[in-house]
Amino acid sequence: MKCPACDLDFSSRDVRGVGVQVCISCLGVFLDKAGLDRAVPAGPDFLASVVAAISEIDRDVFTDPLSGLRNRKFFDRQILAEASRASRGGILSLVLFDLDGFKNANDEFGHLAGDRVLAEFAKILLLEVRQCDAPARIGGDEFGVLMPLTAAPGARALASRVIERVAAHRFTAHEDEIVSIGASAGFAVYPDDTGTLVRRVDAGKIARKLFDAADRALYLAKDAGKGKVVGAGEIPIPTAPTPAPGAGAASQAGKKVPGA
Repeated sequence: MKCPACDLDFSSRDVRGVGVQVCISCLGVFLDKAGLDRAVPAGPDFLASVVAAISEIDRDVFTDPLSGLRNRKFFDRQILAEASRASRGGILSLVLFDLDGFKNANDEFGHLAGDRVLAEFAKILLLEVRQCDAPARIGGDEFGVLMPLTAAPGARALASRVIERVAAHRFTAHEDEIVSIGASAGFAVYPDDTGTLVRRVDAGKIARKLFDAADRALYLAKDAGKGKVVGAGEIPIPTAPTPAPGAGAASQAGKKVPGA
């Protein structure tokens, strides 16, 4: 069974046995007949129990306690949901960020200072994303933002704004110590950068290809130095080496000619 809200396999948590199911993937709320029968007489108390259950699931399952952003579990399921929606004729961008200088900050000032840097970056990210975007901490010092209905110019604009804010921000290790932190970004767009041009293809395939393309772009951005943005569409496509002059004739010399 698919969730009618997010198109993923429906996995739910019952709200204290009152006939309400909350989708673990998208936090959509669904009432069966028992839920409807209980909702009317219970009034505000019924609604309060549903809201409390959603908040509990959101906190326990999908929130990264360090940054306050969504966690990798949320990201992995959200990219599938967004890929499924995009496969019906939409556009989906993924921007990946990695912090430059983060390892040095951890080594020099300790992990508590590194944790503070991650939390401060998360606040910067939240200042720039739209309400419809889905930012998440993927792991370590890597963050991702899913941007529905967004083409390459929009993805690049977000990445550039975030990098500019990071460059201007004074990251603090302790009260009076400044940490040198930058950010690099790579992004990819479905369907342009995934090779999955046919609509209604498997959402899992789209998600994997989109992430891999953005990850390759991020690797090139990191390799190019701090504060860079690279789009997957800018990565050169490998071409077969050009044969040396005369190589074709030489390669034919040893072949037996039919009828000879």
